[in-house]
Amino acid sequence: MILYDITNKNSFENVNKWIINIKNKKNKKGKIILIGNKNDLKNERIISFEEGKKLANKYNIYFNETSGKTGKNIMEVFYFLTLEIYIQLISSLK
Repeated sequence: MILYDITNKNSFENVNKWIINIKNKKNKKGKIILIGNKNDLKNERIISFEEGKKLANKYNIYFNETSGKTGKNIMEVFYFLTLEIYIQLISSLK
């Protein structure tokens, strides 16, 4: 899981480096997901939803925005993670 702050350009600019680093080291069965956090701070937003989605599409990875403060979309992200873990577990049993 790669998390960046939607109010911080530097955190978003580092995402490419993190994804490349993970892809070079990770288990090939693993999944990478991209999460933009602090979407409760609408007035301080620097990174648009569309920018995050475009980057996720570039790497063909899951994307969502969340708020740790309000809990928005937290359950959706963990649902996705749980489903991916379940799918990998079932696949490994075949």
